[in-house]
Amino acid sequence: MVTYINQLKFKSTKKRPLSFERLNLIVFPIFKYFESQVEGKNQQQYGDLAEKMQKSLTDWVKVIKNQKNLSLNATFEQLLNLFLVLNNDTSLKSTAFVEFAKFLNEKG
Repeated sequence: MVTYINQLKFKSTKKRPLSFERLNLIVFPIFKYFESQVEGKNQQQYGDLAEKMQKSLTDWVKVIKNQKNLSLNATFEQLLNLFLVLNNDTSLKSTAFVEFAKFLNEKG
């Protein structure tokens, strides 16, 4: 699937309305939905889902970082938006922060 995602341009055009920016905006609510399922629940009951969410978030951050059609500024913006959209009550925000810090350390 990464092959197809890498073919997306950052901004949409008339001929290609799906862009990486729009795909990223579609993915945000999915993470918010999964957060709402785990938030405030018993960790034993939702532990497996939480681990899968962490892995999915890490994989999505890797996709953002490895996107060939994004400039450094656009990559920074996408990672920042992902960090800002996540809720403080789950561990996803800390995972996003760690990945964001790694990105800044690599490019800094």
